[in-house]
Amino acid sequence: MVAHQCSRLARLTTKEAVARLEQSITAGDARDFEKTTLVDVRQAAVEVEAKLAASQSLRNTRRIESFLNGIEHYSKVVEVVCNGTPYLPWIWAPIKLLLQLSSEYLSSFEKLIDAYAQIAETFPRLDRLSSAFENESGFQELLAMFYADILEFHRRAYKFFRARSWKRFFDSSWGRFDARFKTILSNLAQHADLIDREANAVDIAKAKSMRNRLNDELSRREKADALVHLASAMSWLNLTGIPQQEDELDGLLGRCHPTSCDWLLQNRAIAKWIGNDQAERLAWIFGKPGAGQQKRALFQLDPSFKRETVPRSLFFLHIPLKAFSPKHSPFEISHRSGIGLSEQVIPYIIDNYASKTPTASAEKLRTLLPHVLSTLPSGRIIVDGLDECDNEQQRFILKDMWAIAQNAGPDWKILISSREIPSITQQLSNLSLKSKVSLSEEKNSINSAISAFIDQKLKNLPQDTPNVQQRAELLKQKLKRKSHGMYYQTHGVCTQSANPGWRNVPLGPSRAEEPGVYQ
Repeated sequence: MVAHQCSRLARLTTKEAVARLEQSITAGDARDFEKTTLVDVRQAAVEVEAKLAASQSLRNTRRIESFLNGIEHYSKVVEVVCNGTPYLPWIWAPIKLLLQLSSEYLSSFEKLIDAYAQIAETFPRLDRLSSAFENESGFQELLAMFYADILEFHRRAYKFFRARSWKRFFDSSWGRFDARFKTILSNLAQHADLIDREANAVDIAKAKSMRNRLNDELSRREKADALVHLASAMSWLNLTGIPQQEDELDGLLGRCHPTSCDWLLQNRAIAKWIGNDQAERLAWIFGKPGAGQQKRALFQLDPSFKRETVPRSLFFLHIPLKAFSPKHSPFEISHRSGIGLSEQVIPYIIDNYASKTPTASAEKLRTLLPHVLSTLPSGRIIVDGLDECDNEQQRFILKDMWAIAQNAGPDWKILISSREIPSITQQLSNLSLKSKVSLSEEKNSINSAISAFIDQKLKNLPQDTPNVQQRAELLKQKLKRKSHGMYYQTHGVCTQSANPGWRNVPLGPSRAEEPGVYQ
């Protein structure tokens, strides 16, 4: 039945509910939802049942039949609100996808079926409504709130089943969803009761107010619980008080001259390592001691990753020699960089690790980290400072870090940054290393980068000295000669260039009067 005029508030409620769900799903799924019929959903349920029976995992899918029947009756009435809009299929379309996805993991399938069965119990007895009540704006607003609550359940369930590695994290994540689900059920039951009683405007207004209040209180409680869980996970991982890697990278990037290391990003080996070529999962950039270019160039990878159209995580891991001992695992060091503490991972850490053992041992982290990284679409791990460790530590680190990339998935890669020493060369050859970048073969690029860095630094020199341009140019040439391709040496000298002695740099060929800092 179609009303001549739909309540503005009811139409707005349904529109906002669809928009909220649409923001949480892929564009492809959204297109599928718009053209999915209730017949398609019923057929999907039959196919899932047949699939489970074939694998000797038959479950009672008839439990969802009452929900589909309720949806069918409800859709005929809610058409009053959805008439003239593409909103109606959204109340049943997600069910088809969720049934198909959850059937891959029986525990999740059971929970989903049970949830829909409980929702079915809240459906109002729409066949008993008077025709006059059906066209009232208050009734339409109740229908819209009922619609919005069902879509909210679809939205939450969709996030579970579309998450990466969802089967591993489902049980712990769904457990945290229980309070939200109970609130949704409570709202649905209350709205159904008001519909059954053909409630008056006062009762409807009270119901709307209570619904908003309950949702707000639950959101605040969820945020508070999330903070407590995060603190517990960080405490178990011993992450509290440790700076996040983004802070360290931002500071180091601030010392870099923009574009000075673009040459590295254009290097064929590095470009393939950054890209999607899964054959190039291990790369090595090496140079002479003190050059500093490999580390400085690596910092420039961070903004390049942020420009990528495909989401990709970058983790920079510097091996701290003083803090490292053979009993430590690079997994532990990696965790200290705050890798992957997402809302999906935190409950998993608490339920499966923190609640069972008081401390995060290296062995526990060795098991945990690949699971954590598997929740991220793809990533790159940069290991710096390997040459500061002895041979045994190098072997240990390379073995474990390579295991991380392999276990996390094919889209995870590792880049080693170090000096070229025989022990590392041998260890990497054992891992079938293909991509190498020798900085000694990139002298022109490095010298150009150093030149750009010096030019930038000299722009900050005081301009109130006679012949300032000539002196600056002379100083620039002297700095370039003394850099010898060594970035750290150049940085140190440029840092001291604010010394008033620079004003005394002679304009002639004599070196006797040069400030000591430039000797």
